[in-house]
Amino acid sequence: MTSDAHDDQRSERADSVFSLAELIPTNRLLYYPCSGLDTRFPLEQFADSIDSFWFADVRYVKDLRKPIEDFVIHCPSGYALEARTKLNVHPARRDPSIALRCQLRHRESRRQIEVLYLASDAVGVFHALEEADKKLSIFFYRRDGFCEGGSNLWWLHPTPALDGAPAFLERVLGIIEPGGRIVSDGSNALEEFVVKQPNESSGKNKLVGFDCKQWRLHPDGPIDPQCDRTMLWSVGLVP
Repeated sequence: MTSDAHDDQRSERADSVFSLAELIPTNRLLYYPCSGLDTRFPLEQFADSIDSFWFADVRYVKDLRKPIEDFVIHCPSGYALEARTKLNVHPARRDPSIALRCQLRHRESRRQIEVLYLASDAVGVFHALEEADKKLSIFFYRRDGFCEGGSNLWWLHPTPALDGAPAFLERVLGIIEPGGRIVSDGSNALEEFVVKQPNESSGKNKLVGFDCKQWRLHPDGPIDPQCDRTMLWSVGLVP
């Protein structure tokens, strides 16, 4: 792509405000709320099976106000950055914010994926997905908490939401497509998601599947060699 083409991408509707509904893809989507700097692993792990990646964190605001070239973008193995565009975005029920949309292409297969970094409140982004009835292929969430610097959001727990809406866990399960997945290290989650220390007598720390209302969750095992608490869960319906 020529430098002029890149310039066109960067300036696309620069003075306009996109609604998140306009940006929601029709293909396979991974959503990672409160993602911070933890973008490398999900991109490397799922680049060949997921078409669009959404990373949402209010902490991106500072970096996205800088020149576009200064924002660090991780390209999965075999992929190269093809285009990037800074956008003004209006999440559902929230003030306008900034986003960086990146197009990555595999050098050999020419497969293309899209990565969207949203400097927005993750709840507002989630509302937009709910209102658009967008089904997620993967809900990715880890390394969060309730101490200073944490989101204080119970994304994978039946605690009622502050806005009076149903608990986030029920809502997350409700927008995962049939056969979809959850990735969790037990952060701000139901106890069943938490990998416990091995029992001294058995030496086991194995998680077991469980039902949550009409959904059945099954642990498929750890997926990150650097963090054995990060587990992949299959989501289906109770027969």
